[in-house]
Amino acid sequence: MKTRLLIILFVLSVSSKCFAQSTPADGHYLTWVQDNVKVYQSIGGTPVLTAYKYWEFKYWFYAEDEPITLGNEKYIKIFIPNSNESVPVITEEAPWNAQRTTYITDEDENKWLFLNKNDFDRLKKDHFPKRTWGLIISAMTVPFKIRPKTGERKSSLYNSNWNAGTFIGCRLGFLNDVLGISAGGFLEVSSLNQTSAENTSIIDNSSTTMSALNYGGGILIDLSRKFQMGAIVGWDHGYGDLSSTYIYQDKAWFALSLNFNFLDLSKRDNTQ
Repeated sequence: MKTRLLIILFVLSVSSKCFAQSTPADGHYLTWVQDNVKVYQSIGGTPVLTAYKYWEFKYWFYAEDEPITLGNEKYIKIFIPNSNESVPVITEEAPWNAQRTTYITDEDENKWLFLNKNDFDRLKKDHFPKRTWGLIISAMTVPFKIRPKTGERKSSLYNSNWNAGTFIGCRLGFLNDVLGISAGGFLEVSSLNQTSAENTSIIDNSSTTMSALNYGGGILIDLSRKFQMGAIVGWDHGYGDLSSTYIYQDKAWFALSLNFNFLDLSKRDNTQ
């Protein structure tokens, strides 16, 4: 009982944390070129052409849609986020030292900057998040179960029963969110087939069914968020007269599960 309670608490805590995360939008990065690309300081919402640094290509950024025209050139207002907040606080600072040109550093994050629109248009690429994470809920079925040997049965048992349930957990996405790994718990309703191999009250070759709840936890792998397959550990809790003589009542079993994701609230991790 202690193990099952810990699984339930783990699923609830992880899922609530995943659900609470923020969801920032995608941004851009600049394709590396050998030439130095200037980025200008913003003072009063206007680029200061005498105060600039060179772009460091390891950074990605958010950009405003509308350019600002200054003379014959247009400039795009940008900022480099240093957190995963959906609405970061953007600041401006005292003018840079125009006599000392350096490269952009971490100190320039979350500050308004300007890029020449020509550089922006020719070098920009879409930025993809490193990974995603968040709450996931999916429909679940277990085709077959492996039941370890118990005191009443000296060998393992492989069987299958009708079952349908729900998996809830936290999903971590990789490779531009094509591959995902989810950890969580599940609850199912099932109809357990009862024979002399599973129930001590059945002494002949007859069989019957018993209603039950299945519960447990596991790890799932998915491609493109929809179909999932995973390894799980679970327990059966039967109901009715046969439950008191059910050999595997509240005893652990192992299985492969098949899932279909119908609610994915994953969030993007857009840290630098």
